Amino acid sequence: MSVFETDSRLPFTAGIVAMLAVLGAMIASILGAVLTPVSIITFIYILIATALLPLMVMIGWQTTGYVRSSYALDRNALVIRWGDVREIVPMADIQRVIAATDIIDGLHFRRIPLPGWWHGAGHHPALGRLIFYSTEGLQNQIVVITPDRNYVISPYDADAFLDAFNARFDMRPTQHITYSHMQPQYMNWWFWRDRTAHLLLLVMLIVHLGLVALATGRYPTAQAQIPLHFDAAGLVDRVGPRTQIFIPVIAGTVLLLLSTVAGLLIYARRERGLAYLLWGGNMAVQVMFAIAVFTIGFATA
Repeated sequence: MSVFETDSRLPFTAGIVAMLAVLGAMIASILGAVLTPVSIITFIYILIATALLPLMVMIGWQTTGYVRSSYALDRNALVIRWGDVREIVPMADIQRVIAATDIIDGLHFRRIPLPGWWHGAGHHPALGRLIFYSTEGLQNQIVVITPDRNYVISPYDADAFLDAFNARFDMRPTQHITYSHMQPQYMNWWFWRDRTAHLLLLVMLIVHLGLVALATGRYPTAQAQIPLHFDAAGLVDRVGPRTQIFIPVIAGTVLLLLSTVAGLLIYARRERGLAYLLWGGNMAVQVMFAIAVFTIGFATA
């Protein structure tokens, strides 16, 4: 089997630069949250840093895919490698190979606007679905056409690839190969398609962020001493510094992290109902913490 590498230098460089830019923005947001007086602006800095973390992880994952990409070819199959993903395309299914410049008109493909980043699904009115596994622009891309799906690739030595493909295509296959899409087990995890789990985790995070926003927004105008406990008659019997308003926030953050991790571990053991219950319970706890912040933040000592 002949292996044809891609030119991953451009997408790798673009990915590293993008990651450094996101990391710099995260550090700036964290420093802003730490160095500025506590207010709702603090919450905005925290929100930005929180949103940038998954973005940086996604960019890193995509960059790894571009670096570990290649195309292997023999008489029976074309194997497209992108990171830990393998597309095994039977040679018997391939109808023809054309230049990507032939399908520019009508091509619809939303891509991350970074140099060399051509990975994802697109569409063409005449060909239908296109799956991009490319590290170069359209002028250097090749479209492999099959009845069910089409693949856009960019071998570094395109001429050598086409020569090898034509030779093997003319010889015809020696054995029957079926199409296969191979990916790591973690990518097959049902969690990625479980909308109930996604909704529970999203609402849990939103409620917690609301708790943080309430505490940071109230802190600048809260009294120096705030009520921390009330007796049976509803009178304040214990006060403390206004920094105590963040105790429920800290507790809520710790519980959010613990319940998320524990829930995912339970989910991985196929106990989805128990994971839902844990996340739903944590959501209720976050609401109780928010009520506590509101009560001590707006009460008069």
